[in-house]
Amino acid sequence: MEEINQLEKPHQKFLSNYPLNKISCFTGSKKKGAWAYYDLGPRNKQALVCLHGLAGACSVFYKQALYLSSFGYRVICAQYPAFWKISKFKRIFQTFLKELELERVHLFGVGLGGFLCLKYLEKNPKKVASVVLCNSFLSTKFFNKINTYGKSIAWVPEFWLKRKLLKTFPTENLLFGVADSVDFMVDIVNNLTFEELASRFSILGENLAVKSIDFDPNKVTVITTMDRCLCPRKTRLQVASMFPNCKNAQIKFGGEFPHLANYDDINLHLMVHLRNQNWDLSRNKRLQFTNTINKKDPLIGINNNKVEKKKKLMLEKKSKSSSESGSGSEDEDESENVSENVSEDESQSKSESESEPESGSESGSKSGSTSESTPITKNNNKNSFVDQDLFVSDNSNKFQQKPNDN
Repeated sequence: MEEINQLEKPHQKFLSNYPLNKISCFTGSKKKGAWAYYDLGPRNKQALVCLHGLAGACSVFYKQALYLSSFGYRVICAQYPAFWKISKFKRIFQTFLKELELERVHLFGVGLGGFLCLKYLEKNPKKVASVVLCNSFLSTKFFNKINTYGKSIAWVPEFWLKRKLLKTFPTENLLFGVADSVDFMVDIVNNLTFEELASRFSILGENLAVKSIDFDPNKVTVITTMDRCLCPRKTRLQVASMFPNCKNAQIKFGGEFPHLANYDDINLHLMVHLRNQNWDLSRNKRLQFTNTINKKDPLIGINNNKVEKKKKLMLEKKSKSSSESGSGSEDEDESENVSENVSEDESQSKSESESEPESGSESGSKSGSTSESTPITKNNNKNSFVDQDLFVSDNSNKFQQKPNDN
């Protein structure tokens, strides 16, 4: 039996459900490049921009994009084009933010992406709201051993660069999540172009370093893994020394790609970081965003139809039990009140959330049967699309218990 990678199927669904956007820009005197990115969440002025490392693309952050956008955060997973000098990256990144109409952004960089975030923060600290760095470094001296070609890297064959990059991946016995992330990144590297690989190798081959940065350390979070990584652990810990009193988080495992191997911990640290930066969305805004997604998702509409069918079955059972007991006229009036209250609650649930508690109190004072049926439609509309299946299973248990209690 072949082993199934747990990252491939959700990645394919992500690629099929969300479009890939591109913004063209000039990377040289005659050459053109394009930023490839995924934009998830509401189109607010605040956004979290994610930058990948040496081996990566914009889709490697799909776990973070799906998780944070479900809470109403805007997440932009960016893939920078081929550039041969670090000064050109600063210009290209500024044009990218201008096209998206973003003045200040939150940055999340992994490996080489974290180094690029620091170089951009070095000259533009006012345009950065906060920074999250994962397995990043301050200088490229260690990577001079990898790029032994120098300026002649433009004449190296493409398969040779990919082979040299894949040799840096771990091959020993790994944890299940780390092994899946390595297999996943092998496919990503095979789809990269020659210009993208050569430009990244050339930047790491230069003797670049980050100087002192005048930035608030309370807006910086440094994440490091405790297991094997291409960059030594000592060089990764030097990043926290540049920002004293910053928030330093250490993860037990994650390897070279912690955003894929240990995405639960990375998502948790990102959520805490954004909330500490006064970007905590209120519950009403979350519900407004999730309700718009619920209308577009066909699976959620199917679950809503199941709940409505169960309501009708419950009303039919009540009407049959009332006819057998002989109190037909009184129970028919109660069943009519139940149906009227259910329709009223459905119309009120589509309106603003402020009017919902008032309707629940009025319906509870009219009859006992209506107070049991009204919370069903309210919870159905308020619940987010993440927990929709749990909500349907809970309602099914309620419907089975109510006729027995009566």
